[in-house]
Amino acid sequence: FANIDRPAAGVIEESEEFEVFGSVEVPGVTNASFESNSIEAWIGYNTLSTDPSGSGWAWVPAVFTLPVGNNRHEYKAEIGSTLPPGDYVYVTRFRYNGGDFFYGGFNNGFWDGTTNVFGQLQVLEFTNIEQETVTNFELGANYPNPFNPVTVIPFSLESSGRVTLNVYDVHGRLIDTLVDQTYPGGSHSVRFDASAYSSGVYFYQLRSGGLVDTRKMLLVK
Repeated sequence: FANIDRPAAGVIEESEEFEVFGSVEVPGVTNASFESNSIEAWIGYNTLSTDPSGSGWAWVPAVFTLPVGNNRHEYKAEIGSTLPPGDYVYVTRFRYNGGDFFYGGFNNGFWDGTTNVFGQLQVLEFTNIEQETVTNFELGANYPNPFNPVTVIPFSLESSGRVTLNVYDVHGRLIDTLVDQTYPGGSHSVRFDASAYSSGVYFYQLRSGGLVDTRKMLLVK
């Protein structure tokens, strides 16, 4: 058994770390509370959604973290900090006693590209906000949009002030408060993880110093 435990998707800036956690189950081996020297595990990434047993994949060795439920062992690897901007997919891989490779997707099972699928990572170009001069209050368009399940919401402030950033459903009900604190002037961004919400249209609203701006985003699962 091999599986991506978490996360199913992510959005990071260039040079930012992104850890992927996977689990392995080998009957009679991973029920122990200690690491097995017979298990090797990796996290692999690619810019193309191709069979992970084929070419074009980069494999990062994963390290043992701890035993988890159902007789599994968890492993993790960091894959984000060296990647240039772009869109990537990722899977887990392991082998036991130097045998065949097995590949894990997200949804409790071996990768098959249909029900057990790739994780998805978007790496954004780094923006040095310290060099920016912001002259207005602005709520930017979230990216990606449509999204599943993580998106980034950018906003700008002309000066320091108390900021709230709320998310509402299509009926106008408040479902999440992403920001409720004082921010300095400049450009900022906040992640919104909609894993707990169903597909549909949502609105996000920025308030600061008597100013208000609202935009729409689309969650597609």
